[in-house]
Amino acid sequence: SPLRYKCDSSELGQEMVSTIMKARKQLGPNVVDERGYLVLETEARWPISELSQLLRASTPPEDTDIRGFTFERGASDFMHAYIDGEAPRIFADLRDTFSTPTDPISEFQQWVENPPDRVAYLVCPPLKEHAINNLLDAGIRSSSRPPLPGFNELYWYVSLEANTPAPLHVEDGGAGSANLLVGGADKRWLVIHRSSASKLEQCVRKEFRQPKPCSQFVRHYNLILSPSWLEERAISYEIVTHRAGEMLVTLPGLTYHQVCNTGCNFAVAIN
Repeated sequence: SPLRYKCDSSELGQEMVSTIMKARKQLGPNVVDERGYLVLETEARWPISELSQLLRASTPPEDTDIRGFTFERGASDFMHAYIDGEAPRIFADLRDTFSTPTDPISEFQQWVENPPDRVAYLVCPPLKEHAINNLLDAGIRSSSRPPLPGFNELYWYVSLEANTPAPLHVEDGGAGSANLLVGGADKRWLVIHRSSASKLEQCVRKEFRQPKPCSQFVRHYNLILSPSWLEERAISYEIVTHRAGEMLVTLPGLTYHQVCNTGCNFAVAIN
């Protein structure tokens, strides 16, 4: 079953790191460390209509901000997701697009086998002041470093339609991450169990073009792998449904993960 820990919204912000440590202890350090993640169940959620209004009132994103992705199918069991440099800077309203997954594994598989051509997905520093910007904290050690958006300063992640991705990756510098879904449709995370991380790297290195030496070589492929691809290679994984009001935390180290947004949603995240 998913690794979930109930907590109050007051246990986020500056208390977030200590709350994560409490959750890890209660859920079982060995189990959490192997599976590479945990979920904090909070009440920190907003109506999609309010988040849509926030988006409309925000300043336009910079040209350097991510505004969408294009997909390129590989074989039937993997695809590539590339940043769309031609995506418009115009915001669409966030729509209620809730759906109850019946079989997350088969639905993830179908997404990889039949991806759309392009999707709109805004990834950027906060574009306007709001309470959602105060819910995450990088901890004393990271916060004492010079400001670095996405690392010790949070980012907005706004899915403007279904099927927006996060390709397979681990965080820079082996950091952990915290992603709080503040409203909208579910996220679906495919998390590689940490005992399979080295095997995953070996398979990717063997089956795709030879990478340049880099600790983030898997990220550079912009890959999204299907469940069948992983199962055929005996790579252990699980799919976690991430709902509004929940924070999904990935642990530091080799916690490979990829994400599919099932509809319009709004999240804030930090490493």
